Amino acid sequence: MKSVASLKLAVFICLAALGQPAGAPAQPGAPRARKFDEFTVGIGSRRLRRAGNYEEQSKELKRRLARYAAELRRTGARPYAITYGPRVVEWEIYNRSIAGMRAGALWEVTSLGVDWRQINWVNGGFREEAATELWIVPPGAQPPCPTPSVRPEDVAYCPFVRVGGVPYVPRPSGTIRFNAIVRFNDEKIRPAFAWQVSRGRIASGQGTDAIEVELPADAVGDVVARVEVGGFSLECPAEFTADFAPTAVGLSHFLFDEFGNIHSGDTKARLDNLAHTLGEDPTLLVHLVTYGGRTGPRGQSARRAQWLRDYLVNTRGVDSSRVFTVDGGYRDELSGELWLSVGSDPPPVRPTVDESFTKPLQPRPSRAGRRFSHAQPKAQGRAACDLPPSRRIDEYSATGEEEKARLDKFVAVLKGEPEDVKGFVVAYAGRAAPPGEALRRADAAKQLLIDKGPSYNSYNSRLNTIDCGRREQTAVELWLTPVGAAPPVCAPTIKTIAPATKAAVSGGRGARR
Repeated sequence: MKSVASLKLAVFICLAALGQPAGAPAQPGAPRARKFDEFTVGIGSRRLRRAGNYEEQSKELKRRLARYAAELRRTGARPYAITYGPRVVEWEIYNRSIAGMRAGALWEVTSLGVDWRQINWVNGGFREEAATELWIVPPGAQPPCPTPSVRPEDVAYCPFVRVGGVPYVPRPSGTIRFNAIVRFNDEKIRPAFAWQVSRGRIASGQGTDAIEVELPADAVGDVVARVEVGGFSLECPAEFTADFAPTAVGLSHFLFDEFGNIHSGDTKARLDNLAHTLGEDPTLLVHLVTYGGRTGPRGQSARRAQWLRDYLVNTRGVDSSRVFTVDGGYRDELSGELWLSVGSDPPPVRPTVDESFTKPLQPRPSRAGRRFSHAQPKAQGRAACDLPPSRRIDEYSATGEEEKARLDKFVAVLKGEPEDVKGFVVAYAGRAAPPGEALRRADAAKQLLIDKGPSYNSYNSRLNTIDCGRREQTAVELWLTPVGAAPPVCAPTIKTIAPATKAAVSGGRGARR
């Protein structure tokens, strides 16, 4: 009951603030935030999971964001989004919340002429279904309030279940071990394990997170172990409470992994997994089969094979006598296969392009000077929390060393808060300040805060900047906003003309096409 009362109080405070900011008289004609769009397509959508229409939803999402970006350019406003997680959280990736991952879609607008450093995003809590709201917040307007419809304590978190085992056993003897990795949010849950195997007998471990499987000595083929984990909400889909893993037994060669012309970092990760498996069984050998591309340069396959071998031997410490290279011929693109065996005989190769149909790639002109942005948001979320109002940490008008000292204190407070607590830099322009002064001041303070972070994007994704209008003197306020809380309350003391009125006088920024 206390959390419900807290939620009602937060919403009441926010709605009251939207009508008339605390400490400020009503201002007829003042700019107001307006909702531009609201949708449920994208990450966390039930339609996305059930129908699997990823491409269709991706196109719809891009269309909506393109319209939003056009409106932002027309009005001169900055992006402001509120995202909500679903009542049934079916999966999470690397501890990122569904709301945080939906916010990642906002980076699409950066390709449409919107500065990524100016994106404002708030985790609004939970609704029955994951949702995103896109808002137009003119300079001087009060930010919108989140409107969650589900209490955090009513959210059902489904588990992350993975089954692990040895991928390859050339000569089965004794038992094979499988184990289940289960991650979940509620410490009160005691998971129950029910195992099944496709062949052999479960010798021990039924009902626990690990089993030992006994096989006949002449077993050949895949042994599949499947586990179903009970104890979670019945609303969790079956595919999120179960998993399986195969082990190949009695085969002369086993295809451990295969890949195309991928980035070197991805290739190293695959080789790291291979080196780990080789370290667990010193009798295993590895054959590195490489295929040249149809239009690749001559010797491409051999150079890739040498690079793979050097990484395993010189970086991962695998004995060179255990590593063999095989030229597999040609495919449409440069690719490779990693085969395990206990003998030195090579595995079967599977080329798809005859050498007579290959054409060496001609050198391309340099593209020096072309720049790409790889910045990604690092929005992370935690399980659940109450909905307290935002907290104002500091307010000042000073610049220079005094401002830096105040920002140092704010950083110290921010570091002690959970990752999903957002920081707001709220700025007011002075009476005689030129247009845009508030955002320039907010951006400068945000940059100083970013410079104090462990990495550039670690604070950029947690900080929002708001132009709250004008006061007698330029001022900056520093706020902390938990998940689902009311945003900072704008309290200007000087009337601001709504941007629509300015556009009517000047012809508007959108008049230039």
